[in-house]
Amino acid sequence: MIRVLIILATAGLLPASAAFSVGGPQANPQKSIDGVIDRRQSLAGIGASIFGAAVFSPSVARADVSEGNALPQGAAQFARVVRLQSDIKKVQKRVAEGADEMDKAEWANISQFLRQAYSTGEDMKAIAAGVYNPENKKRALNDIDQMKKFTQAADLSVNKKDGPGFVGIADKMEFLVSDFLDSLSDVPDEI
Repeated sequence: MIRVLIILATAGLLPASAAFSVGGPQANPQKSIDGVIDRRQSLAGIGASIFGAAVFSPSVARADVSEGNALPQGAAQFARVVRLQSDIKKVQKRVAEGADEMDKAEWANISQFLRQAYSTGEDMKAIAAGVYNPENKKRALNDIDQMKKFTQAADLSVNKKDGPGFVGIADKMEFLVSDFLDSLSDVPDEI
């Protein structure tokens, strides 16, 4: 009942003094002599309407996309896959050139990178869901499965601090990401 009274008061259909009084709208109607609502009641009703509109109106959606701080979901997923492709090359180069001089913290960072690479597989699955060509879709899903397996194998090499083993696996991971991105293309090779 109270909600109904508040809504009526905010819409201006019921004076605020009546809606918010202890006894409800029947308790103290306060009309002037000729039956018209006086100025105080109308101002209170307008004030309550403005307050109600501010409090009960739906809030404005705040999206980082409009502020330029974030990409839409699909674009963000694709960006993570492309970033994975370039990051694999960088990590592979670092391990190939200086695996002997890497400390425990750097190996731990590479292990963390592999966890992120594994979770990027979920982004790849979401992207692959939009592939319409059945052959390309099958190829993309196979690349994702292989990528996850190689990510786990690379983590074993990282735990052993086996630089050459990691580089070989990272090379295969890079190929799988490239092949995945290629499977997204539906443009024929003849063009």
